[in-house]
Amino acid sequence: MKWPDSIMALVAVCGFRRNLGTGKSLSFVRSHSKITMAVQRKTSPRILLFFAIVSIVMAFFFGTQIDTTTGIPTRETLLSTEGNVNWIQKQKYGIYFELSGSSRRYDYPSKASAVEKVENALRNARSSTVKVLFVSETHGPIGTDDKYHGVWQILVDGQPIRTYDEVSHDWQANNNIAPWLGIFFLVCSCALLWEWWKQHRRL
Repeated sequence: MKWPDSIMALVAVCGFRRNLGTGKSLSFVRSHSKITMAVQRKTSPRILLFFAIVSIVMAFFFGTQIDTTTGIPTRETLLSTEGNVNWIQKQKYGIYFELSGSSRRYDYPSKASAVEKVENALRNARSSTVKVLFVSETHGPIGTDDKYHGVWQILVDGQPIRTYDEVSHDWQANNNIAPWLGIFFLVCSCALLWEWWKQHRRL
């Protein structure tokens, strides 16, 4: 799961460990070390209160996501198509590609795991037939008109590269992080409110 920079900054402000007990690395804290240092020196009560409120909102948001199947479509709702790879482009959060015979563009998200395996398979496919299962809905980057269909299974010449079951399993495992983040932000909000109260009393 990929989080916006605002959440990354909030995590850094709280100064927590880079691992929340989920086995998932939170190395992004390092990129916001300047924010952490600034808070440790002196942060105005208003800023502390702002981050505390944001943290409470995030705690509620993640804490209510207890359904680990969120975002996973049923196999029966997926569409199927096949063709040769016209082009492939690796992005920060996944792989974009297009198959011959259609103007549709596809997105294999990093949340589905095994991105390098998929990238290598598609780049080496050449004249091979690639068959995918994808959702009918589209999504795209903010600020562009490009639209992509999320991919949930990839076969190359009939050989499975990523099956629906594999992608669904990894997607669900990624969703398991949400409750931990809910707990994290709850603790974070308490710490920020306590610091805000201490500084507010000095004024």
